[in-house]
Amino acid sequence: MSTVAATVVGLRLLACVVTGGLAGYAWHRRTEPGSLPFVGLMAMISLWTLNSAVSAFVFDPALHIRLHRIRWIPIMIMPVFWLWFAVAYTGYDDHLTPSTIALVCVIPLLSVLLLVTNPMHQLLWEIGIDESYGLPILELSYGPWFWVFTVYNLTVTFVGTALLLRLVVRSDYLYLDQAILLCVGSLVPWVAAVVSITGVILPPGIGITSVSFAATGPAFGYALFRRRLFDLAPATRRLSRDSAIATLQEGVLILDDSFELIYLNHRAAEILECDVESTLGTPAEALVQTGTIDLEAPDTPDELHIDDRTYEARLSTITDRNDRTIGHTVVLADVTARKRRERLLQRQRDDLELLDRLNALVRETTHEFVTATSRGEIEEIVRRRLRESTLYTDVRVVDTPPDVALAEPDTGHRELTGASEAVRLADPKSARLTEERWPLPEPEAGDGESWAFVSLGFGRTVYGGLAVQTRRTEAFSERELAVLEWFGETVSQAINAVENRRLLFSNAVTELRIDCPDTPLQTVATEAACRLSLEGFIPAAADRVLVHCETHSAPASDVAEVAATVDEIPTSRVVGDDSSNVVECTITEGSPLLAFVGGRGNVRATHADEQTCTVVVEIASGSDTRSTLERVREHCPNASLAAKQDHDRSTSTEISQPPVTADSLESLTDRQLEVLEAAYRGGYFRWPRDATAEEVAESLGISSPTLHKHLRRGEARVFEALFDPDSETDRSNDRD
Repeated sequence: MSTVAATVVGLRLLACVVTGGLAGYAWHRRTEPGSLPFVGLMAMISLWTLNSAVSAFVFDPALHIRLHRIRWIPIMIMPVFWLWFAVAYTGYDDHLTPSTIALVCVIPLLSVLLLVTNPMHQLLWEIGIDESYGLPILELSYGPWFWVFTVYNLTVTFVGTALLLRLVVRSDYLYLDQAILLCVGSLVPWVAAVVSITGVILPPGIGITSVSFAATGPAFGYALFRRRLFDLAPATRRLSRDSAIATLQEGVLILDDSFELIYLNHRAAEILECDVESTLGTPAEALVQTGTIDLEAPDTPDELHIDDRTYEARLSTITDRNDRTIGHTVVLADVTARKRRERLLQRQRDDLELLDRLNALVRETTHEFVTATSRGEIEEIVRRRLRESTLYTDVRVVDTPPDVALAEPDTGHRELTGASEAVRLADPKSARLTEERWPLPEPEAGDGESWAFVSLGFGRTVYGGLAVQTRRTEAFSERELAVLEWFGETVSQAINAVENRRLLFSNAVTELRIDCPDTPLQTVATEAACRLSLEGFIPAAADRVLVHCETHSAPASDVAEVAATVDEIPTSRVVGDDSSNVVECTITEGSPLLAFVGGRGNVRATHADEQTCTVVVEIASGSDTRSTLERVREHCPNASLAAKQDHDRSTSTEISQPPVTADSLESLTDRQLEVLEAAYRGGYFRWPRDATAEEVAESLGISSPTLHKHLRRGEARVFEALFDPDSETDRSNDRD
């Protein structure tokens, strides 16, 4: 065998070993993209080169021709594996549908069939055998199908190579080394095949194609081991990228440079409520509200509202390597929760700012109440201050709280008659008002306007209400209503203080005579067949009074026994000895005297007989008679006004020195005054005592030491006012 022959055979065996080894190594990585077709490709090359190496030692014409036909079987199958590898490695194996695979395999299968039957029709070639350089050389005369397969082979090789080169460009040359090695390894054999067929350099039939695989093996091996052919598979990158985009929580739309849709993921299809396949090619304005997305301003977030959801739409421009615009991406991110949090935070900031302004307004208004001398002045201060604050556009004060329709749909109408309370009105026209109770013009809630009503009351006294209107959005939150309710309490306290001051210091008073049938005292007078006259009463607590009555026409002991049987009178006793005609009773309900606990009127007299119970009370001149009567009716529903008279307080000029008056005893606390009166009315200061300190303390619901403390301090103040009215004794220890 000549040197040339030995070299050719050696290269063929080297190519066989290298490609066979690469096939075995790739088989162990067969789960990677493109590894299975790579195994097939290397296996076909290994069989081809092995057959060529063996044929070099066969000079029998018949056997050599038979080996030649066998060698062409892997040659005809190789293009299928090459195209499969190129498609799978670059990540486009989703295009390998059954119809595509069948189309690619048609010519190779026909070629194998014609190869087997070639002696009958010679469509592939006519064959002979000769010898050159010590090697058996086939003399081939190619038939028409050979050229068909050759064109097919070159086309498939070109398509696979083009896919690899396209990968280099599309991946920003990330896979440049792998692609070049694969292209070199695949193109060298086909160049050698062209040279071998045409006989340009060497005589035809010398078979240098199989020798060229000695270059293919190292090229593929270097790509596999040094350039991590399957570790950095572009299919993994592409498929991962596509999977990531497809499964994003954000919607992704890809538009061409004409703003027509060329891709959208499933999330975008859900957001836009459209079908993925049928929407391709649709203009962008047909899918999204282009009026809310500025297509000329990329990377600028816009808001897109679909149903009750809010999406942030961000447009980005896609450019090529030359910075030419080739398309656009639109990312739709659901920001509904974030927008809700932002709105909530903004509302909270607005609420805090509003509360600061309201609190400052209440403080400033309260300072002005100090100089007010009448309820009218207080109401004018309220109206002026609220309007000047710009928080409210309309402010009205009414004498009586209306029956209002509340803003809460399940609350309906409610009568506001208690202490101060603030509610939001659903519709001011729904307030059941007369012209007297809500001065004209009628309030109207137009677009963006809302009303709230604040009832004014102190204790059980109702002073009317305050209606305010505003055009602020989302006005009258719970916090704002709480501040308005507090403001209503402050206004009510100011009105109560003004009226009490007028009652104490004004000579002009209004005397009311109120008939109150069915009261506990009338019940006692009826059953005991007597008449009772009030000696005095002391508020023992917010819900009960301690009453001292003088009895007429019946012994006090009998009256006390009868009183003990009345449910509204839990305790009763005779004050003093058997000759006493004063009875002490504790009344918990049903008595008109409960309406005047807290000094909201001066009770001048109370008489009870078998017919009725009459209360004579003085209130400040100009005070609301109706509110006083309503307060009494809360305890005595059948109470009626019998007489009303305005007059001046009676003054006495017979005392030569200043008497001990309420003004001179202003240092007494309310509790000290109550304890002194209870002890006096109960006979504690008589001798012998009609009641012990323990009994007086029990009637007031306090302990005996507490009673003695109040008594001693109260007595000291009375004696000081009597004997040393100009004294400035330190009273810091009198705080109770």
